[in-house]
Amino acid sequence: MHGGYDRRRGKAFSDVGWLIRRKSLWKRFHEHVEEVCWTPDETRGALRQTGFGQVRAWDAAPLFKSHRLTRSGYRTFYLTRRTLAGRD
Repeated sequence: MHGGYDRRRGKAFSDVGWLIRRKSLWKRFHEHVEEVCWTPDETRGALRQTGFGQVRAWDAAPLFKSHRLTRSGYRTFYLTRRTLAGRD
């Protein structure tokens, strides 16, 4: 697994190679994943515009066992709640 960031396009990417066992044989798979990168302000603004109230955020790095998967400041988890009209 390896990846990077294309600053011009504002996208991160990961290239992942998998070996998956199928009975007695191993089959190789490859995935290319792109992610749009938003600033914290853009994320919070988009959530609020779509009706989500209080927004809490955590750095994801402490939740991973290896800094190779994500480093501090690279990925954020958000928790928010949307109140439906007419409901508490």
